[in-house]
Amino acid sequence: MTKRLSAEETRRAISRFGIERSLLEAFGYADEMVRHRYAFHRHTKHQLLSPQAGVVMIETADALHVVSAMQAAWIPAGVRHATTIGDAPACTLFFPAAKFHSPVESLQVLPSSSLLRELLMAGTAPGKMPPTVRNSLFTLLHHTCVQALKEPAQPSLRRPRSVRLGKAVDHLLQTLETSSPSSLARHAGVSERTLRRHFRAELGLSPERYIQQARLTKAMQLLMDQRVVRSVVEVALEVGYSNPSAFSAAFRKFTGRSPVEFRAGEFSSFRTG
Repeated sequence: MTKRLSAEETRRAISRFGIERSLLEAFGYADEMVRHRYAFHRHTKHQLLSPQAGVVMIETADALHVVSAMQAAWIPAGVRHATTIGDAPACTLFFPAAKFHSPVESLQVLPSSSLLRELLMAGTAPGKMPPTVRNSLFTLLHHTCVQALKEPAQPSLRRPRSVRLGKAVDHLLQTLETSSPSSLARHAGVSERTLRRHFRAELGLSPERYIQQARLTKAMQLLMDQRVVRSVVEVALEVGYSNPSAFSAAFRKFTGRSPVEFRAGEFSSFRTG
C-alpha cells in the first residue's frame, strides 16, 4: 500500500532533507521513504532521480512518467511534480540552478548507463566528501546527463489540465482493465459526447486512444519492474488486453519496440551500459 503524503507532509519532508537550505551546494542522498507518494511540489534546484530497483512514477502538470532502475529522471528547477517511490529507495541528487544549466525545460527520462549508475551511487553515498571532490563529481554527473538528454525522449502519458478531465484520468489509472469512455464520462459528471469534445480539444485524442496509451504506459511500468517479472501475456492481461498479439502491435507502435525487445533492452542497458 502506497502512503499518500499531504502537501504539508511533503513540505516537512523536503525541509527535513534540507533540500532548499543551500543555494549553491550540490548534494545527493538515498530516499528511504519507500511506498510513499509526495504531493505536488517544486525545487529551486535541478533534481536527478533514479530508483535503486523497480520503478518510480513521476507526475507533472503535463504528463505521467515511468522511471526504471535502468533510467533516471531529470527534473529542471521550478517544475511542479509529484513522485511515487516504489518498493526500493531512490537515488536523488540536486544541482544548484545558478551553477548548472538545464538543457531542457520540462521533465525528461534519460537512459542510465553504467557510468551514470556509478556516479549516482557515489553522489548518494553516506558520509561527507571534500568539496573539490564533490564539485568534480557533480560536474561530471551534469555533463553525463546533458549528453544523455540528447537522446529521444521516452513516451509518457499526457495529463489534462482541466479539473473534469483530470478526475476522469485519475479514475482511469485506477481501473485500467475495465475503463471505457462511458465510465470516464460518468465519473467526470458529463455526457460521453461532452467528454469526447474535451478530450479532442485539450489532448487532441479520442478517449479510446487515451485509454490505450494509459494501458501501454502501465505496461511499460510492469515490463521494467525487475522485482516481479511477468510474461508478456501476463502484462497484456493486467492492462486490459485479451489478445497478446494486439497488445504487442500496439506496444510497438507506442514505444518503437516490441514488449520483448523493450524489456531486453532495458535489462541489457542495466547490465552493460
